[in-house]
Amino acid sequence: MANISEVARLAGVSKTTVSRVINNYSLVTDRTRQRVLEAMRQLDYTPNPMARGLTLEKTFTVALVSTGVGLTEYRTNLFHLEVSDGARDAIDRLGYHTLLFAGTTGEAVRNIILTKIMREKRADGVILIGSYLSAREIQEINLRNIPFVLVNRNYRGKNIFCIRAKVSEGMQKMVEYLIQKGHRRIGFIGNLKEYQTFQERLQGYRRALEVAGIPYQPQLVPETNEMRFSEEMGFNMTQELLENKSKITAICSGNDYLAIGAMRAIKARGLRIAEDIAVTGFDDILLARYVEPSLTTVKMPLYEMGKAAAEELIRHLTGTSANKRAPIFETQLIIRASA
Repeated sequence: MANISEVARLAGVSKTTVSRVINNYSLVTDRTRQRVLEAMRQLDYTPNPMARGLTLEKTFTVALVSTGVGLTEYRTNLFHLEVSDGARDAIDRLGYHTLLFAGTTGEAVRNIILTKIMREKRADGVILIGSYLSAREIQEINLRNIPFVLVNRNYRGKNIFCIRAKVSEGMQKMVEYLIQKGHRRIGFIGNLKEYQTFQERLQGYRRALEVAGIPYQPQLVPETNEMRFSEEMGFNMTQELLENKSKITAICSGNDYLAIGAMRAIKARGLRIAEDIAVTGFDDILLARYVEPSLTTVKMPLYEMGKAAAEELIRHLTGTSANKRAPIFETQLIIRASA
């Protein structure tokens, strides 16, 4: 196997120059860089990641941290899996390694970052997936000066990069669609005040009602203090709406898991989905097309968001023109049989 000295000799440069090319330093001319890369190709030379890390005091590893789920739940949570797939593919393509962590609460995630990642120096940067961190917890992590990117969260702060979609606009379009179908008493499940991304969905719901001249009715929007928006929560919140005789004809859900729980509650009452009560979701996870009836939902480009998060973080880690403003992804209505 070729070594760095042989590459330097073939390219006619010093070992330091070869190292600079490998680590993408800017102090090398394009002509010299191309000469070194061609020598590496001819010799079939692949840099040793461990050696690179020891030399540069870097791990060349990115930590993917899923918030609001444990590792067991992560394996079945299609939202987190799709975002992670996009991130891991980009991380691998860019020559980094991936470590996966998951925490059910903000405190658990904080401890993972401060202990497993920072104190033990197991990663150079962090991608935080999900919305289950308060603004205070995000700011506390940011003060530790570890590079990180938030996925599915909008947060303003120095050196904080956010990869998100236009969720408020997506929910507004969904409610407008239901109104066009003749619905006027539309429930909303997923009202958790602590978490911004679900409040953005609620804002879209309220805006659509306002534009249509339909009064907002708080009794159609039950609040919750639970941390995880699961199928079970969707079932319970829909039961609450049905028991208070709200006479809803449609339910908008903050994510697809809530919607699937809502569908189960409606069926348990002997009611028909779509004919008696329409149900919509949000995210368009893979399961949405396979439930019965198939779920009308708002699609977020989860794989692409994960990919963008990894690319943004690694640009930051390598100092190669990190974007001032990360892309904001469009959402899309997916009309199926449930509404």
